[in-house]
Amino acid sequence: MADSQSASQPQPEEMHWIALRMDVQEVRQDIRELRSEASDFRKEMAQQFSEVRREAGDFRKGMAQHLGELRQDIRHSLMAMLGFSGVLAAIMIAFIQYRVGGN
Repeated sequence: MADSQSASQPQPEEMHWIALRMDVQEVRQDIRELRSEASDFRKEMAQQFSEVRREAGDFRKGMAQHLGELRQDIRHSLMAMLGFSGVLAAIMIAFIQYRVGGN
């Protein structure tokens, strides 16, 4: 009977090792959970980063289009100013010739 009792109940030294084994298993499980959470977080960040990259690309395309339109508007404005300056110069020359020739 003493043999069956000692076989079913571990010795105090063995209890220490059993508790240590359980602690190690808990730590391993915690590490697995932490790795899983870190992996999920990394995937989420990668997805958000790709969305930001896509939005930045769309923004760049839009800005390039607006810049092209602005350049075209500036060209038109410069051409209009040159034309207006030419007309003014012609009027001034005609006026000067009229005044000089009339005397």
